[in-house]
Amino acid sequence: MQINVRKDPYLAFNFLVEIDGLQVGGFNEVEGLHLKVETIAYCEGGGGGTVYHLAGEPRYGCVTLSRGMTTSMDLWDWVLKTVEGEIVPRQVSIVLRNIDPELEETRWNLANAWPREWKAGCFNALKSAFSIESLSLVFGSIKREIGNVKQVKENITA
Repeated sequence: MQINVRKDPYLAFNFLVEIDGLQVGGFNEVEGLHLKVETIAYCEGGGGGTVYHLAGEPRYGCVTLSRGMTTSMDLWDWVLKTVEGEIVPRQVSIVLRNIDPELEETRWNLANAWPREWKAGCFNALKSAFSIESLSLVFGSIKREIGNVKQVKENITA
């Protein structure tokens, strides 16, 4: 057993996003990744007013991915299918990388993710900033894998 092993926090800037196992461009921000377990209040009769809390259903937040707008239509086409009533669930992974960009520290796998909202960023002729698009996704479950033994997958274009 090792004692006093230092565990440094992960650096938040070194990440990538995979959809169905493929890297999909450079995202500059991932927001809203969270899990909450609802609680059910239970009052036992004759218990002197004691309220017990039972675990309820898990609730997952909407994850919002933001990136610079490009000529790529992959995300836009996915959104349009949803608008047209065809829900196309995909596996989305948020991968936090090591200082060595070839190694993963941890990944969150979001199962059955599909677009809920798309937004174009603000256009402003007085600023020289990138045009940002954001995509909000809902998902059915989340799993976390830890370890820097996995190699980051190569950027593959379909």
